[in-house]
Amino acid sequence: MPCGLHCHRREIEMADVIVHGVAPSTYTRTVRLACEEKGVSHRLEPVEFGSDRLRSLHPFGKIPILEHGKVRVFETLAITRYVDEAFKGPALQPADARGRAVMDQNGSARRSTISIRARFVA
Repeated sequence: MPCGLHCHRREIEMADVIVHGVAPSTYTRTVRLACEEKGVSHRLEPVEFGSDRLRSLHPFGKIPILEHGKVRVFETLAITRYVDEAFKGPALQPADARGRAVMDQNGSARRSTISIRARFVA
């Protein structure tokens, strides 16, 4: 019997998951926690800031980056959504549109506030 889409999904799920980043980073930790909550086995690959390797993984030279087989995702929100939707396990985000909007609103407000304060403190 030929292997259809179910085999392809199983191959994708079983592919190695690599998180490129640094352990102390809150963004890297967020991605790793999402993997842990979903039961996704992964490994952390440290990457040096400003390195050619980092620039080859992320167009803006930021962390974290997730690689899963042939899929590469950067930016924490995009990565955590990918992890939530690509793997079996408990949902990491609300199922309804209103719940997701509130989640996105709160996350955006926190990121904006932290970013603005950091500019004045630095």
